[in-house]
Order: sequence, then structure tokens, then C-alpha cells
Amino acid sequence: MKINNSPWLHQLHVTRPVDTLETDIATDVAIVGAGIAGVMTAYFTLTRTDRQVLLVEGGRVAHGATGHNAGQVVFEFEREFYSLVEEYGLELAADAENSVRGAWVLLEELYQEAKLTTPMSSFMGYNGFTNVGRLIEELKNNALRVEAGMQVFPIYISETAPHLDWIPKQYKDLYSLVPHENILSLLETDNTDYIAVMSERKGCVNSAMLVEEIVGYLLATFKGRFVLCEETHIH
Repeated sequence: MKINNSPWLHQLHVTRPVDTLETDIATDVAIVGAGIAGVMTAYFTLTRTDRQVLLVEGGRVAHGATGHNAGQVVFEFEREFYSLVEEYGLELAADAENSVRGAWVLLEELYQEAKLTTPMSSFMGYNGFTNVGRLIEELKNNALRVEAGMQVFPIYISETAPHLDWIPKQYKDLYSLVPHENILSLLETDNTDYIAVMSERKGCVNSAMLVEEIVGYLLATFKGRFVLCEETHIH
């Protein structure tokens, strides 16, 4: 059996006792799963409402997917923007993506309100493209974003990229042609298969440590309104 040894979890120094749920309990809001999604839900429920919150975890806080990831902070859907527009319309799709992008602000507010010390890096990252077909999809996404009045990030394409004539002319204002070495420099690679890059805000954080620190803040700040039960399985 392969064991996934997480460097994130090795950095944790958890000293609080583990409380399990042995009997029925009354609460306003019950959240199952104390990973980053569950803990963030608990945080915003407690800070934005007066509800009592019970957070239940089958194992230990942050020891699931939250403690076994690459540490990347990205705010995007797993579907292409144009496919969301096709299914839901431009207005709803734009509102949804703006809400997801707005999570950067919520994360910054959380750090300030809870005075968190877990290091988090925020920077401009780059997505690389190796074929024109995938690149055209992203240009199609950006054309719709511009139509909706949304912010779009720069796209740079190599002057020597093959099949540049495949790119529809209506997208000509959505990208810039640059020397190929500029593409490789932005991606910090010598892999010449990359023909284009798109810039986008990204981040990196030890999500297990972040979640543990938020839990500690909630336990100290919302006594009487927040209950955490670990090693408690839900059936």
C-alpha cells in the first residue's frame, strides 16, 4: 500500500485535545467535514451570523484532501467560461466568476480579522499553452468576459507559433505577439513546446496549517457558539 506523506501535515504541531461526539446535540448549523471548505464555511457562518455551528470531522482537522494537496491557491472553475455562458447565459456566468474571483478579498479580510500568521504568498502566475486549439478556447473565454465588462488578464503568443492563422480575427485585440524566448522566460522553462502564456493571480499556502489556525481562532473567539468534534463519523 502506498502512503501519501504530506509535507503540510509534518509542519503541524497540534496540542488541543480531540473531542468526539458521543450523543445527540442541538445546533443551528451542522457542517460535515473539517477541511478547508468546511472550516471556511464555519468561519463565515460564525462571523456573518449569530448562529450556533457544529463542525464534525470523521478523522482530524485538515488531514484529508486539505492536508494532501499542492498548496496552490487558485480561484477558477474547472469548466471553460464559454461553456458556462452557453448553459446559463452571460450574466449568470459572469456573476458566478466574479464571485469566485472576489474570494481573494474574503481571504484577505479573514487574515486581517483573525490576525492569521500562516504564511501565504500571492503573485502573478502564468499558464502555458502548447497548442493553438486550447489557446483559441481561452481567447473565446476572454472575448465573452470583455463583453460582460469583466477584467481579463494578458495573453502573450510567440511570434513563431505554428498555425497562427487559425486564430479568428475577432480576437486580435485580446493577445500580443512576442518573441518566443519571452514565453519561455515567463514560464521559466526551456521546453520549446510552449507557444503562449496567460497571466493570472495565484497563491501558495500550507492549507492544513491555515485551517488549523482558523479552527484555533474559532474555538477561542466563539465559545458557546462553535463546537468542533473530530474522529466522529456521520452515517
